Amino acid sequence: MQIKEHVRKAERITSSLEKCDANDYEALIEGAMLAATHWFNAALHGKGIRPTEHDVMHGTKLTVEEHKRCETLLEGMVEALEVIEELRSPYVRGAEPHGEMAGALAIEKLKCIAATTRKLIQA
Repeated sequence: MQIKEHVRKAERITSSLEKCDANDYEALIEGAMLAATHWFNAALHGKGIRPTEHDVMHGTKLTVEEHKRCETLLEGMVEALEVIEELRSPYVRGAEPHGEMAGALAIEKLKCIAATTRKLIQA
């Protein structure tokens, strides 16, 4: 997928998330994961780490070489994506307490990923 399409999808998902409140933490976490993955792919393509025809579904699916390049070029994005991913099992698929805080954390990490990607693809 082309960078512009990833950005468009990420922005639309993020716009939809703004309609949720803290009690919708499952939707916030799941939506943050989806939007963050689009931002992440835009960054991967923008930095030439992955070609546009090879999107990544999860940060854990990167090769060792790609992961090392991400650590150098993408300013903590893999770690932020992994935080969101780790919230999914206990809060979306499970029933852990304090889901509202987990949802807020997912949105915080999404905002970091989006801001970093915007800087990278505009530079």
